[in-house]
Amino acid sequence: MPIAQVDEMVRYVEENNKREKERNNNEWWKEFDENIDTFYFSFISGKFIGNIEEKLKRITIFTNVYGNAITIATLLYIANEIKANRLNNMDVVKYFDNKVY
Repeated sequence: MPIAQVDEMVRYVEENNKREKERNNNEWWKEFDENIDTFYFSFISGKFIGNIEEKLKRITIFTNVYGNAITIATLLYIANEIKANRLNNMDVVKYFDNKVY
């Protein structure tokens, strides 16, 4: 994961955290339901190589928001488990712990 992607995620998370029109005048964060008050970030890819977890921790240090890196196959597996009612929202939250899945 190039550092530019890490920096970009920090920017997105901070835009959502601060929600200031001066940061981004299209105010994309208004698309979230106003009842949602907890957010996470995620990188999704076919596979990850290198020390990704250190980069995830770096984002959390800068933003105080946790996230993950998740492969497409794992994401599809989780979606299937949710659809089959074997996982719920609280089960999924545990995956946002700055790890690669």
